[in-house]
Amino acid sequence: MFRLHVALLWTINDFPEFGNLSRWSTRGEKACPYCSRNTKSRWLNHGRKYCYMDHRRFLPLSHKFRKDRVSFYGTMEWGYAPSRLSGSILKREVDDILTEYKKEDVKKRKRDEMEKKKKDEKEGGSDKNYWKKKFIFFKLPYWEHNSIRHNLDVIHIEKNVYDNILWTLLGVVGKSKDNLKSRRDLKNWGLRRPLYLQQQGATKVYLPSVCFTMNKVNKDVFLKVLKSVKVPNGYASNISRCVHMKEHTIFGHKSQDSHTNGPNQFARRFKRYDINGFRFHTKNTEKSRVTQNTGVV
Repeated sequence: MFRLHVALLWTINDFPEFGNLSRWSTRGEKACPYCSRNTKSRWLNHGRKYCYMDHRRFLPLSHKFRKDRVSFYGTMEWGYAPSRLSGSILKREVDDILTEYKKEDVKKRKRDEMEKKKKDEKEGGSDKNYWKKKFIFFKLPYWEHNSIRHNLDVIHIEKNVYDNILWTLLGVVGKSKDNLKSRRDLKNWGLRRPLYLQQQGATKVYLPSVCFTMNKVNKDVFLKVLKSVKVPNGYASNISRCVHMKEHTIFGHKSQDSHTNGPNQFARRFKRYDINGFRFHTKNTEKSRVTQNTGVV
């Protein structure tokens, strides 16, 4: 008989599931778990969603992008990247969160939440708690001391990035990120004036072309390349089967189709080889033979 000890090192999941596991609200204005309350976001009135800003603060102070006004949103960035919260600090933040309520306390809890929400909005929302509840893994005595508690599965992230870039390049209606709503939000922000919507007549609206806009000829060339592309075995999936030339689009691909495995990690072995007309075998191959050749270790 022996006693088996088990330890949970970390979890691997996609971003929505990360919100369920860590109990941090991964939606809304403070959705980034790394930046926490220092997340910079801005509401898009026409897109009806939050846009997350100030990513340049993670760059070195001498990086040229920090001074680039034109390529970004009209301002320079001199802020510092937020420091990572330790597990002990996170545990202290969630220790006081009440997660179990009696039935008679439900109405009182909702009323208190509404009053607190109004107070936060009036005072700027600095004291708002974005934790949904206390994460059960914090009951483990070592969990707060883990350097990495949660890992994101990149295959789902790659799929989203892949789809958004591809559909925007091909101009797929309903899926492209370059649409009427995004152009109207640009006008609200006062950015990229040449890309504003242009009214043509009483009912028609024209979208000025951008640097990545492709016509039918460009799309044919682009899709033909993807249709004929060949990669080493095991490196990536066969994307050519998802290319549809007549519709000028790509569909039918899955999450694993957006992921590349990289070069083969296994070295190939050979039992024999020929050099200058002489054939050499490995020793294991010649064990059962009558004639002996120079063995290769």
